[in-house]
Order: sequence, then C-alpha cells, then structure tokens
Amino acid sequence: MLTEREAAVLNRIDPERMLGLAQRLIRLPSENPPGEEAAAIELLRDHLTVRGLRCDTYAATPSRPNLIARFGRGHGKTLILNGHLDVVPAGEGWSFPPYEGLRRGGRLLGRGAADMKCGVAAAVEVVDAFRDAGVQPEGELVLALVCDEEAGGALGAGYLVEHGLLTGDMCLVCEPSGLRLSIAEGGMVWVTLRARGQMVHSIMYHRGINAIEQMLTVLAALEPLKLHVRAQRGTYHKRGIFTVNVFSAGVKVNQVPDECVAQIDVRIPPGVELTPEDVLIEMRRVVDRCAAADPHLRVTLAHRAPVRQFAVPEDEEIVQVLLRAVPDASGRPATFWGADEDLTNDDSDLYHLWTKGHIPGVYFGPGEIDQCHVVDEWVDTAQVVDAARVFALVALRTVGAVPVG
Repeated sequence: MLTEREAAVLNRIDPERMLGLAQRLIRLPSENPPGEEAAAIELLRDHLTVRGLRCDTYAATPSRPNLIARFGRGHGKTLILNGHLDVVPAGEGWSFPPYEGLRRGGRLLGRGAADMKCGVAAAVEVVDAFRDAGVQPEGELVLALVCDEEAGGALGAGYLVEHGLLTGDMCLVCEPSGLRLSIAEGGMVWVTLRARGQMVHSIMYHRGINAIEQMLTVLAALEPLKLHVRAQRGTYHKRGIFTVNVFSAGVKVNQVPDECVAQIDVRIPPGVELTPEDVLIEMRRVVDRCAAADPHLRVTLAHRAPVRQFAVPEDEEIVQVLLRAVPDASGRPATFWGADEDLTNDDSDLYHLWTKGHIPGVYFGPGEIDQCHVVDEWVDTAQVVDAARVFALVALRTVGAVPVG
C-alpha cells in the first residue's frame, strides 16, 4: 500500500524520459574489452550535474572513469544504486544494428539494453521522479555508475570500495534479474592453460611435439573434475559451471602447432563446501600428473584471482524492504531468483560491495539473463518502468524524502 507521498513520486516516473536516456547510452558503444565507458560516464555526469547532484569521477586508470553522484540532505541512511556502463563486444550476426537503440513492439533493442543500460537509466530516473515531485532524500541516495564489471570490476566497483570512495548502509545492484531478487552469488575463477610443443612440418610429425594433443590429454584428465563441479547444487538450486570457452592453436594445416591455449570458466554455487581455490588445487594436481606420465608434456596453468561464493542474509533491511516494495510498486509478486528453477550462477559488483565493503545488498533489475551477452539483445520496456518504480519506492522507504528547500 502506497502513502500519498510515495504515490506522488512514483507517478512522476516518466517512461519516455527514462527510455530516451537508455537509448542515448546504447548509442555510445562501451565495449569491454577494450574498455570504452568514458563517453557514457560523461553523458551521465552532465545529466546529473544539471539536476543539482554532486558528481565526482574516480579512475584506477586515466581512461576508465567511475562516477559517484550524491543526492539528498545526508541526514540519515545511505542507499547506493549501482550499475555498470561497460558491455561485452557486439560480435556478428545481428538482425538489427546493435548500437542504434531501436524501439519495437514494447522492446528496446541493442547491445547493453538488458545488461545493463536500462537498469542504469531506471536508477537515474529515481532522481528525476524525486525532483519532479518536489522532494529530496532525507538521507542520501548515491548513484555508483562504474566501469569494468564485465571483466570482474577491479577497476570499477572494486577500486571504489577498496579505496574507501564508496560507502553506504545498503545497496541495490540494478543488474538484469527479471525483477527477481538475488542475494547469493557463486564463486568464480578463470583459468588459462597453455601447452608448448615443438613445431615441425606435418610429414615429420613424429619428430615434433603437437601442442594440441598435449592440451587434449590434459582436458581429458580434467573431465572427472568438470563433472564434479557441474554436479554441485547450492543455495536457490544454483549449479556449478565448468566450461572451456576459448581454444586456440595452430597457424597452418601442414604444420604441427607449438602452442595451444585453452581458457576455462569455473563457477561454484553458494552454499556448498567446494571453493574456487579447491578447484585450482585439483587442476594443478591433474596437470602435474599428466606431466609425470609424459616427459614431453609442458602445460602451464595461470588464473585470475578467485572470487569466493557468498550470500547476503535474508533478514537484512534492504532485502526486507525490497520484498515489500516489489508488489507495492509493480503489482508483481516478489520472488527470489532461482528459488524454484535451475539457474546458473549470477555474478555482479555485489561481490565487491558486500564482501569488501560490507554493504548489504540485492541484485535486482530489469531484463532477463538469457538476453545478456547474446546477439539481438533486448529488454521489455514495461519491465524497465516497473524497475524504476521499485527503485524509487525502495529509496523512499530507506532514505526517506523531505521537501526541496
């Protein structure tokens, strides 16, 4: 049930203004790699500065800025609305231009529509709705609009939290969840295997060392570990992931390759005893066993810093406020993502905010996960409107509102 003030603010949500901002963001390609978020950050800084917000940019490297915009009197709690501006490369095969931000049949189309420029636009719309209703937060609403999430967030949310630049009482990570709540995320580690052989003409293969064959030996030996990881079932029925997503080798059909690279994405669901570190230890053991069995085998293992799985307690204020706000603002039931379905692990900047910054939060926003990182990405515009209404209501019920002036 909405109060008079809550209804007044939610009625000021302007779908055309919000979706127009999302379209402008989509039209600024911000692919990562290489990391081209600066133009989108500048657009948002201009948009929010004109509206009277205090805007500061912080960058771990000069070309990769993050924006923190503050709104309110600061006489109470602080709510962070977090979103990232980087997108994965568009790739080939689209049936429409990926960076035109087209609207068709109740959908907004383009790379980043779901992941997650519409979530960012919905967060920004909260500021406009407050202002149009003539109120401001009694506490503080912070928009943390960051780079680098698609590569792990070390230059974005991770940098801000680790340097004490981003603090708050609670947060919403406005990532695409189909307006379902996620408070538990899986652990993750990205592994690179590199096999080194000896190049020769293929007619003299017996005098060379085929790096592809070396790699296939190791990958076959890793099969039991892969099946063990995939058999893991954790909190909210999330499952383990072990998948080889990059495999490269060879330069010519009649030349034995001297190098082969395989990259593996490993994710461990929350609520299980297995950790990413456990998987790394076993992978090293497997490589060592293969090397011991074949004196010519030379395979090295490198990896990104492992991310531990985690869960935010359900009794945290932000979780409970959101559970009530979803039906009140959108008419949709409030459900946890994956509570009754077999979903993969989600991952987001909530990892940095919760595990490093100790800021309790929820991953919640417009867009479906199956529209992320795919050709012909789109988002349901009605869901974006509902998300903005929910974000605004959560803000009202956590940081409050008082008349401007």
